[in-house]
Amino acid sequence: MHFKLEGASIHCIRTHTNHKTNTITEEIVVSFDSHLQEVAPHVAARLTEDEIFSLRHWLKERDQIDQEPTAQNLLEALPDVIEKATEALADLDHLDKITYDKLVNIIEVFLNKIKQYDGVCDGSRIEFNEMDQNQILAERIHQVKKDLT
Repeated sequence: MHFKLEGASIHCIRTHTNHKTNTITEEIVVSFDSHLQEVAPHVAARLTEDEIFSLRHWLKERDQIDQEPTAQNLLEALPDVIEKATEALADLDHLDKITYDKLVNIIEVFLNKIKQYDGVCDGSRIEFNEMDQNQILAERIHQVKKDLT
């Protein structure tokens, strides 16, 4: 079972493997409002005990992201955003001078600023077990947008 945020709904998705044809199919078992922070009775009725446990854990991880300060969410999301931007650069034929200069300048400023923290380690980072990395990134970006508006 995995969980996917789509619009204002969270889908609980069960994966089925057909060993004869070696195909995987996904089935949305139940969907619910993304603003809920607890497993609603109508959701629990459609899930197994293990799936309910996983969903509770997923919701807890999602809530932890929501509770993070905007700065922390920005910094946690930044490596993934930079990775995606790097992939986007590989697909471009050219980059205009203004964008190039802005990127180079802000990266230099950022590198100078981050060097202040060299050797600093704060073991308080959240470990995610249920949420996948793309969902974590999406949640962090969503939370940053929400905090900034």
